[in-house]
Amino acid sequence: MTKVTRNVGATAVLLAVVVTASACSGDGDPVGSLADRSVAPAAFPVHPSAVTRVPPAQLPAIVGDISGNPVGAEFDPADCAPQPISPTPARTVVQTAFGSATTPDGLPPAYTTVITRMGDSLDDLGELVRRCGDYRRGEVRIVQRILDGVPSVSGAKTLGYTRTETAAAGDPVTTVLLVAQRRKIRVYATERITGKAATGDRPTAELVKLLQAVAAEGLR
Repeated sequence: MTKVTRNVGATAVLLAVVVTASACSGDGDPVGSLADRSVAPAAFPVHPSAVTRVPPAQLPAIVGDISGNPVGAEFDPADCAPQPISPTPARTVVQTAFGSATTPDGLPPAYTTVITRMGDSLDDLGELVRRCGDYRRGEVRIVQRILDGVPSVSGAKTLGYTRTETAAAGDPVTTVLLVAQRRKIRVYATERITGKAATGDRPTAELVKLLQAVAAEGLR
């Protein structure tokens, strides 16, 4: 079993964060803080005023939700534990916003971008998603599938997949993730939906636009 701690299915909290500059190494990877990198709010499929940056105190919870590896979780099989995202502010910048609910009694979708330094490759993440299409995190069943039609990003590898979490009580939570990575820098554009989600085999145009925006900023 793999151990890490956090309540299952928590909704991302929207708050603000401050940032500083980063340096670059000879091979093009920034070696200092990534905290100066941020996505223009207009790239999100919501009103720009709804977009905020996640402060350091909230990063462990939010990156646990995005990665699917929340703090304190146990996985079965253990080797299906998702790749964690660093909660260190200098290594990870997260912006998030809630959209509009599609039904009167529904919860609004949450859109999130992540810019982070990773030790794992995107090929490894893709292999993990394909191998672990159906596994458990505690009492929660996790189903994952690869998406088609993920746009290319110059000089980077890309991947798209969905992850649906279903507990015995409560509505299922589906996260659609578009990911790009160049060397050790990885970016995510995600949409998190609570309830029955009609996610097709391809990402939406809005999420593709968000991936392109976070890639342009995070992989520069």
